[in-house]
Amino acid sequence: MTWDTTWWQVDLGTVNDISRVNVRTYVGGGRSYEYRLEGSLDGTTWYTLGGRRGTRAVTDAGDTMTTEAKARYVRVVGTHNSANLSFHLTEVSVYGTPEQ
Repeated sequence: MTWDTTWWQVDLGTVNDISRVNVRTYVGGGRSYEYRLEGSLDGTTWYTLGGRRGTRAVTDAGDTMTTEAKARYVRVVGTHNSANLSFHLTEVSVYGTPEQ
């Protein structure tokens, strides 16, 4: 079996000054995930805001990444799950303010 990259994205409706993002994945069986958190102004050109790598088990609190980026679009690109070939995203919270 091979891993097939999975992604999810949201359109915030306007460019925002993003201050932090919390990404939560399914918690169970001591599994770990790897992913990239990306932002974009136009939905075409993407840049990295953060992410998760390594083998530490996920927690119900998820991962909170702080940033000082501008973005209209935010996406999570799943690259690994220690339990199987799926990516189980349960919640993404984006915090910031609309650009003035």
